Amino acid sequence: MGPWLISGSSILTLLVKINSNLCGGHLVILPTAFMEFLSRLERKIGWLSITNLPLYLVATQGLVYVWIYLNPEQVNQLVLIPDAVIYGGQYWRLLTFLFVSQMISPLWQIFYLYFLYFCGMALEEEWGSFRLTLFYLIGALGTIAAGFFLGSVHGGLFLNTSLFLAFSTLYPNYEILVFFILPVKMKWVGLFTAACYVWLLLILPGYAKIAILVALANYFLFFGGSFFGQIKAFIRRESFKRKYKE
Repeated sequence: MGPWLISGSSILTLLVKINSNLCGGHLVILPTAFMEFLSRLERKIGWLSITNLPLYLVATQGLVYVWIYLNPEQVNQLVLIPDAVIYGGQYWRLLTFLFVSQMISPLWQIFYLYFLYFCGMALEEEWGSFRLTLFYLIGALGTIAAGFFLGSVHGGLFLNTSLFLAFSTLYPNYEILVFFILPVKMKWVGLFTAACYVWLLLILPGYAKIAILVALANYFLFFGGSFFGQIKAFIRRESFKRKYKE
């Protein structure tokens, strides 16, 4: 195997080590230049910020879930279908699909919305309303772009997952109770989520790979510098170890 040919298991090993290095109990700080850019942007368009955005998101998703649960045939009127937008003028789909949940069980939906609210409010407290709004807006635009790549999108799963990833990156050692019983640290939730995305990137066709990466553009924009810096450092260390052994 060549030095640059990485298998699925090697990728997972890399993710574990990066998770340990990047999220080893320390708060991840965004690059200074990027923070300064966000500050300048906030001074110019800060009026776009939505205070308590997670509350509105969870409330809307909860109401949409109840409506679809009672009227399941109506879900087709909400999901993103590019042809219906372009040729049918159904522009509301560009927004409504973000609030459609893939959860079937009401119990799972309750856990999902609670977790979404918890992570979202923590991010708003850490970043402020403007930066969280910007993070969500970039993710929403990326998810819409992904829908045009895929041909349709039936919910905002990728977008909401980016909030979970951001929270697990900022607070890796924060412990949550799964089902209010099982204690799990957020870094393992983030690692499991990342592993799922790696698996999808390995098995899905090219256009779907692009769609996933575009949908996670907000996460890469906010954390990519730190994340890819850790990848480079990991590769340098591994290369040095191989040369030392030789």
